[in-house]
Amino acid sequence: MIFLVLPYNFCTGWGICSINLAKEIAKKNKIKYVSTEFQVANRSNIIQHEFFKKSYFDDIDYLKNKNDRPIIQAIHHDLSPYIDYLNGSPKIAITFADRKIPQDLVNKSKHFDFIVAGSTWCKNILSDHGVDSIVIHQGIDPLIFNSNRSEKNVFHDDFLIFSGG
Repeated sequence: MIFLVLPYNFCTGWGICSINLAKEIAKKNKIKYVSTEFQVANRSNIIQHEFFKKSYFDDIDYLKNKNDRPIIQAIHHDLSPYIDYLNGSPKIAITFADRKIPQDLVNKSKHFDFIVAGSTWCKNILSDHGVDSIVIHQGIDPLIFNSNRSEKNVFHDDFLIFSGG
């Protein structure tokens, strides 16, 4: 079992990244999903919501104590934790660091066994602050982004550029 401490929503970059990561990990491992947004999340995709409702876990105190299961946890752009400094084995953090990081949070980042950067640019910012990380790119959803779905549904005559984040 893997604990995932991640944002849960269907409308932000973090939320969509988290949901897709959880769905992929759940194909091979049992997951427990921890999120402060779970009860208030937009339930526009009821099938996905039912899937996550089965894996929802809210015992934060359990995760603050010694936990011998893997934990993958979101941390903010400044390396502060999404919920708290939780325990697992190993403790993996994911971030999209994009600005100056306070020294006290650089020091606290040593709590994690691994830090995953969402891009090479984020990794470079972390490295500039003395934080080791590895890059794992998010990729794309091939059910949405493929040559069979090349027709636009809106803005048919306009050139569109998407910028996430």
